[in-house]
Amino acid sequence: VAADGAASRLAVAKPRPIADLHGFVPLHMFAPELQAQLAQRVLRFSRTTTWGCSAWEYRMLATGAMSFCLNASVMPWDHAAGVLIHAEAGGHAAFVNGEPYSADQNKGFLLTGTDPESWTHIRDILFA
Repeated sequence: VAADGAASRLAVAKPRPIADLHGFVPLHMFAPELQAQLAQRVLRFSRTTTWGCSAWEYRMLATGAMSFCLNASVMPWDHAAGVLIHAEAGGHAAFVNGEPYSADQNKGFLLTGTDPESWTHIRDILFA
């Protein structure tokens, strides 16, 4: 909300071709053998990075500045509010096994994307 009370609506990025996507992938949080696999697979995207702060990463997702995020740590204090805000902005989040996000689940890999179709495509690239 701006100083004058005007609001800005949050919106995730529009779906784009895989080669044009920007995302967050914290390779250092994955086991070494999975790091090597993911390091090769993220080359299909335009850019991947990590900021090491879920709050900032969800802000970038919910404003459309980034398209996806893969997380190896799924503690509720890092993700519960962010997943809700991301969903309200039109995004899709689920564990890579397809299970919906739940704050009481703290194991697995959480993937956020712009929509279910893009989410599936990103998941298949990273974990096929």
